[in-house]
Amino acid sequence: MIVLDCVRAADFPGGRSEVAGMPHTRRLIREATTYRAVSPAPWTIPSHVSILTGLYPWEHGVHWKHDLHLDPSTRSLPAFLRERGYRSVLLSANPLLNETFGFSNGFDRSRTASWWEPYLRVSPSGLARKAPRRFLRPRNAAGQGRESTVELRHRATKTLYRYVFLLTVANRLVQRFVADPRNRGWPVAPWIEPDLAQALRDSPSSSIFTFINLLDAHEPYFPESEVVTTLRDWIHFVRTRQDGIGFAAGEWTPSSYELKLLESLYRQTLQTLDERIGRIRSTLEEAGRWENTLLFLTSDHGQAFGEHGTMFHMMRVDDELVRVPMVVKYPGAPDRARAAVGWASLIDIAPTILEATGGPFESFPSAVPLPSLDDRARPLPVATIADGIVWSHHARQFSRDQAARFDRVYGAAYDGSRKVVVDMSSGATVAYDIDLDPRERRDIWPTTGEALAGPRQIAWEAGRGVLEAKAVPMSGEVEERLRSWGYL
Repeated sequence: MIVLDCVRAADFPGGRSEVAGMPHTRRLIREATTYRAVSPAPWTIPSHVSILTGLYPWEHGVHWKHDLHLDPSTRSLPAFLRERGYRSVLLSANPLLNETFGFSNGFDRSRTASWWEPYLRVSPSGLARKAPRRFLRPRNAAGQGRESTVELRHRATKTLYRYVFLLTVANRLVQRFVADPRNRGWPVAPWIEPDLAQALRDSPSSSIFTFINLLDAHEPYFPESEVVTTLRDWIHFVRTRQDGIGFAAGEWTPSSYELKLLESLYRQTLQTLDERIGRIRSTLEEAGRWENTLLFLTSDHGQAFGEHGTMFHMMRVDDELVRVPMVVKYPGAPDRARAAVGWASLIDIAPTILEATGGPFESFPSAVPLPSLDDRARPLPVATIADGIVWSHHARQFSRDQAARFDRVYGAAYDGSRKVVVDMSSGATVAYDIDLDPRERRDIWPTTGEALAGPRQIAWEAGRGVLEAKAVPMSGEVEERLRSWGYL
């Protein structure tokens, strides 16, 4: 299971603005089935939990309006697969995917990036190796709350996205002394591939479920030499902030040139990800496991660069934020190269894995095995939600009027070429023909609303499930950890 954090479908091979190159990904696509997929949410935690549980956010309850911690009683893939003799390994470059939110529950071995790794990019042979090792073991939250450390982290993360050029200088200095020439660009958590190889060596005869998150396409973006080629580019990069909430709150307004520069830097990271996909494949081949691997390549959500007044992700259900790539390589199916007919969701991954590893499995309220979508439409429209302004420190950046505009719950449903979006605050409904209008600029609801009553009902029920959820207070441990990362 490989999740390419923040990668939107449009830029993936086969998308309307696909990034050139990416030979390893294209080779994989020739051996796999490609699905039109929608993420259940436009940000990390609810969408990742949906992958593990086979449930929508309004079904598993892990979203901003309810609770950010996965209840231990909720069964997830590691627990299901343990019953079938599988060991499970979590390797995440995203610091949020750990035991604080219950995400690592059930994994036999896990390693999640430290909070600083997305900002300070070092090699396995550099500072990361000298740091205290938590190699493939769940982190213990005890002792993480010393006030001086918490305050330092809070202040650091609050300003890092505003002054990315300072991070650039720091990374240049670090990489000058500890850079690994095998790692091109600015890879996040480059220990993932070596740790995967070690996990396979440690269990040579075991069946393994491995969950990998790669964060390279997530902001902050650094000045790749292929993109920032002139003094003009560098000047614009230096003065451009990268805090999406500040953009929505009106604290900074990048020029069209600066938006294009950031988007180009994001697109460049897809080539870094492609190289990492190649290394993961080589690792599996060297371990003699590739032919018998069921492999999923997808994303948790997309990324926006000014479209619909949005920067990066969260808060909305525009296609840039919720349409994600999904490629599935089935064991023993070379040169498959198929494009599925039906709409897919991240929730469909769980039943697909359970069916492939022996079935039968418990019924899921909304998910279906992906092979059932290869030749026919999904039984019901696929749905997604946005749960408003996420994180309390984000909310404090908005004026009352701005908060009323952005802190809204949305439900959306995809059915055929039509997409219906319901604003749960006002009840307003819009619809788009995304085949003819992929940028969602022409509302067809006034003329086709009667024919879209079914998808609207699905969208409404999804939004209502989030809006009516009762908020659960955070535990002291979770609040302390979030505060140390600058999220509160």
